[in-house]
Amino acid sequence: KTEEAIAHYGGLKKLADALGVWPQVIYAWGAYPPMSRQYELEVKTAGSLKAERNDNEDEAALTYASWGWHVI
Repeated sequence: KTEEAIAHYGGLKKLADALGVWPQVIYAWGAYPPMSRQYELEVKTAGSLKAERNDNEDEAALTYASWGWHVI
């Protein structure tokens, strides 16, 4: 979860710095970081943080991909 990653790094700014992103990016994640960031965090924390499947993200990605096919 996003809150676990923030706690692990000791704050939002420190997490953002570790990932090389602006803090606003992390605010946009919601409850869970994107899967790619979850895997990155699992590697960077040597497994202290574990990637976990977020079905809502998969659904959102599928919806976005579906919209992409209809954009002219």
